[in-house]
Amino acid sequence: MNNSLSAKEFIEKLVPNRPKHRKLKTKLLFDISSRILDYRLEKSMSQKSLAEFFGVTQGMISKWESCEYNFTIEQVCKIAEKLDLIPNITFSADEETAGSVSWQNIKSNENIEFIDENHIIPMSA
Repeated sequence: MNNSLSAKEFIEKLVPNRPKHRKLKTKLLFDISSRILDYRLEKSMSQKSLAEFFGVTQGMISKWESCEYNFTIEQVCKIAEKLDLIPNITFSADEETAGSVSWQNIKSNENIEFIDENHIIPMSA
């Protein structure tokens, strides 16, 4: 028997009967937190070593990874920069696709030449 939940089902169980904006906020925090956790696990890092990498405390990493921290846009951008990623937050009228954060890899020495709602194009060398 498979007991795994989709992200939507998980959020619904986590914040049942909450206004849509609260569910959306939880979904965004979940996407950000899980990307940080995935990075740490991919690199076989402890929370302490990741904290040193970011210049924060181990307790802050714990809050980040457990969706207990309300990130500002600036903080998300700084985190993404350290991970060589560009965050892409999707706004949509479709509840299924709204409020997701996707991450695009980019080499840290490249500059972004053009951004629109669908494309992020690194400058050519």
